[in-house]
Amino acid sequence: MPKGTPANRLGPALLALAVIGPPVAAGASLWDALRAHPVQFVLGLVVYEIVVFVLAVTGTAFTRAQKSWGESLGTALDGAVRRGLSRYGRHYRRYLIQENTDLDLKGLSTVGQYALPLDTVFVDLGLAPRPAHEASDAVVSAAPPAATAERSTIWELLRAREPLAVIGAPGGGKSTLLRHVTLVLARGGRSARRIGAPRDRVPVLLQIRKVAPAIVGNPSISLPDVIRGSLQTSRGEPPRWFDRQLDGGRCVVMLDGLDEVATQADRRAVVDWVDRQIATHPRNVFVVTSRPYGYRGHPLRSATVVQVRPFTRQQIARFLATWYLASLRRSAGRTDESIERHAREDSDDLLSRLRGNPELLDLAANPLILTMIANVHRYRGALPGGRGDLYKEISEVLLVKRQEAKGMVVEMTISQKQSVLQRLAFRMMTDEVGELPLDDAADAIAGELLRVRPDADPYEFITEIEQGSGMLQEPESGVYAFAHLTFQEYLASVHLRERGEAAFLAGKVDRGWWRETTRLFASQADVSPIVRACIDAAEPRLTFAAELAREARQLDPSIRAELAGLLAPSGDTTTGRWRAAVTADLVRKAAEVVTVAEELAVLPAPVSVAAYRLFLQSPDGRDRHPDHWPADRRTATLAGEEEAAEPILGMRRQDAVEYARFAGSLLPGGWTYRLPRVDEARRIHAGLGLDLLTGLWCEDSHEPWGGKESAITAVLNGQNREGFPDTTEIEFGRVLHGFGVINQMDLDRLTEPPEVAVRLAALGRRLPSPEERGELRRTAAEQLLSAGTDTSVNQARWTTWTELCVWEERIAGALQPREAIVLVRE
Repeated sequence: MPKGTPANRLGPALLALAVIGPPVAAGASLWDALRAHPVQFVLGLVVYEIVVFVLAVTGTAFTRAQKSWGESLGTALDGAVRRGLSRYGRHYRRYLIQENTDLDLKGLSTVGQYALPLDTVFVDLGLAPRPAHEASDAVVSAAPPAATAERSTIWELLRAREPLAVIGAPGGGKSTLLRHVTLVLARGGRSARRIGAPRDRVPVLLQIRKVAPAIVGNPSISLPDVIRGSLQTSRGEPPRWFDRQLDGGRCVVMLDGLDEVATQADRRAVVDWVDRQIATHPRNVFVVTSRPYGYRGHPLRSATVVQVRPFTRQQIARFLATWYLASLRRSAGRTDESIERHAREDSDDLLSRLRGNPELLDLAANPLILTMIANVHRYRGALPGGRGDLYKEISEVLLVKRQEAKGMVVEMTISQKQSVLQRLAFRMMTDEVGELPLDDAADAIAGELLRVRPDADPYEFITEIEQGSGMLQEPESGVYAFAHLTFQEYLASVHLRERGEAAFLAGKVDRGWWRETTRLFASQADVSPIVRACIDAAEPRLTFAAELAREARQLDPSIRAELAGLLAPSGDTTTGRWRAAVTADLVRKAAEVVTVAEELAVLPAPVSVAAYRLFLQSPDGRDRHPDHWPADRRTATLAGEEEAAEPILGMRRQDAVEYARFAGSLLPGGWTYRLPRVDEARRIHAGLGLDLLTGLWCEDSHEPWGGKESAITAVLNGQNREGFPDTTEIEFGRVLHGFGVINQMDLDRLTEPPEVAVRLAALGRRLPSPEERGELRRTAAEQLLSAGTDTSVNQARWTTWTELCVWEERIAGALQPREAIVLVRE
């Protein structure tokens, strides 16, 4: 207690009164006795004062001891309470980690036996500011996002400490994002700090569909009470633990799935409650997720709205790499180089297949669909031939299974919803449109809807599909379309397959609009009538027939054999059949692109002679024959089958550039084809296993990469002699010396084989051009004629002349033009 307070002054005053008061009072009342017995009175006074002194000292000591005991007891009690609270905090974090450790795959038809760790396969989503009314509910964007588009991470936004509304399409990764945030904050530590997560935050993750009944039933319920009611843990919370965390501003409160609240009135009540909690606990961070339609009509008062961005191509590749590695590690129960190698091979294979299928690659920008694709590829091996099965699974998950897995009420079955949408898709295909006004769309499905659900309203059905699954979208007011044309084409193919309408598609083989629908039909049915129609067409559709044959579930063997004979690229090059066969072969190779150095999609072989002949027949290809082709080959109209595999060599660079443009106009898929760049050529050369003599034309250089000059250096270094005369380094060096490429000193140095390549490169030498070789011949002949009768000189020069002539012929034969065309696809 502070000095100078009344309580502190009272103690000494009472002590003085006890010391002086009683003796004075006793002396006054017993004065006569004091005068009669002074000695006894003094002795009694001394004893009294001693007693008072002892009592005073004892009292002071007890007071101090009492204070010390009180402080110790208080400290012990406080420590016990703090330890109890701290232990609960650790328990709560462990509970969150256990609940959110694995990737949530509920609702997917095809999944593996083992759960995958979320933190291993998670790819951080990009978030971009966007008004809610501009955000789309469509499962996929109309165009894939650029890697450079404006994006923020969730951690950057959380550090701003403002309420957030995260909106995104079905399967866009909103729930997974919140589970990832919960996991990172619950674990804390260096890994959390390394990615920029806020420190010492208590994560709170609430599923709105589960807590909404409590909120609607009691709008005044507090946030701590809602949190307590949501926990499924056996350990009780210390009194007001969550209240204290919220009062201290230590929480990140995440509320997932506003759109999953069933009615508009309930959704409004939940939003009002959330607004009140934000006002009551302003020092905490609040995050709410929703599909756009669920947020537009009931936005939070003060939230920053951000939209989940689709995966970029780089994010798709990153997800597949981590997903396969985690999947193989779990299934094998080990981690080693073999597992890592197989994971790379599998992810590269799927990525290559996706790059070869633009429709699937677009869909893969949606994290849920990408996860489905990865599962189907790993456990069914269904890509690309089983695209129909993949689209079937995607449709089922989007229409019903995802909602069922979340415990949401689903009033129509998958088959009922799909049969109605099939009718709409077929109507849009026959009208050859990608959009329909709402009234026309409702009219298209009214009959089918009446058969499967008599009490359902067509307009309400369309709205429910748009808002609930994202398979339909409203690109402009009153106009509806499928989220991706692939969904329209797939559902139309199912409609035709269920009705056995192969003959209908056989009449559409010349209509490009029906091409993809027909291919999807082929993956589900017997495609024999359609392939027959392709063969019998006035202008045979052999390329399309080959595609259908590759993807067909069934095809008559006799038709398959007939088609194989027609596709042999041999015979008269002026016929439509030959052109169709070569085009089909080129399309097949384009569908089998290989990935080089992770990112480069390259056709699997150099352009063939047959494909280049096809280019020569086009308006842009006339008179672009390789210079070394003799006249009879330039005019030849018969070709053998070997030309389909033989690479075209020795064309000019501009001819190669024009061929790339030609290929882009001929091949399907909307891809761009180009020559490689110089920095890519080495990797492509090695990736395709091309021989040392083959050079590659590049789009950013007028000189080919590799080829003759690189091959000569390699031969001199003893690496590869394929295509060169059988000789030794020294013999070859003598020819170079004879041609004047190197002098005598250099020739002497070339006798050291390990130094050959290094020294030749250091000399900056090259083989002489044909013109230079001709000049050397003339010089040697003149020297020979001027030697006169000097036999020794004459003999030496004659030898040089002979060697020059012989080796020029041999080297020229070995060094025929070897520039090839390899195409990169973008």
